[in-house]
Amino acid sequence: MKYFVISFLVFFMGCKATQTNLEDSYIDKEKNRVLDKEKAYVDAEPITVTAGTCERSTGNKNDFYSEGDY
Repeated sequence: MKYFVISFLVFFMGCKATQTNLEDSYIDKEKNRVLDKEKAYVDAEPITVTAGTCERSTGNKNDFYSEGDY
């Protein structure tokens, strides 16, 4: 029983180290991917809620408009 507990602990300690290496590798790849995408959007103008209007709306751009059935 004593050897089982020791081998069990050693096994899970080894798994944790492997998991950390995989997490670090994933984080590095994801960080590089996100930073590459960021370069494309850093100078882009934001699209606001009031940027678009509907011709069928009788109000201005700040009025709520819906064509839903109520």
